[in-house]
Amino acid sequence: MANVERHRYGVQTIIPVPVASATVIAKGDFVCLVSGAAVPASDVADGGDAAANREAAAEAFIGLAQTASADGDTDDLLVDISMESIHSLTQAAAAAVSVGDLIEIYATTAAASDQTVVAGSTSHIAVVVREKSATGTEILCKLVPQKLINTAQG
Repeated sequence: MANVERHRYGVQTIIPVPVASATVIAKGDFVCLVSGAAVPASDVADGGDAAANREAAAEAFIGLAQTASADGDTDDLLVDISMESIHSLTQAAAAAVSVGDLIEIYATTAAASDQTVVAGSTSHIAVVVREKSATGTEILCKLVPQKLINTAQG
């Protein structure tokens, strides 16, 4: 998917994160932290099935890419880790969601997606903040980066 501006409103918390030189990340990608470096969700180790891939990506998720990183780039990636601002996320398929519904990174048996989500409460990375009907795929959410929350709680 092309570079996407996902931030809609609220105060962002943007941090620089190291990225390996061979890693390609687009603006708007779900950023995971693996071995101290930023990777897109699709680069998290394959867990063998879709549920395991969603879980692995959620456990490593830290935020949304605010800049892009091309193959060979060595500059830090800017990542929005804010749990206060609102972002527009893209559903893998149009479906109704309600305020308070939990959202997971979409995954297949091969890998997690870099920019699409589904409703789900097992490996969530966001919560819906605006009701949406079954048409369209854009949903407004507040991020809940499990890697940062679980680490902060010990």
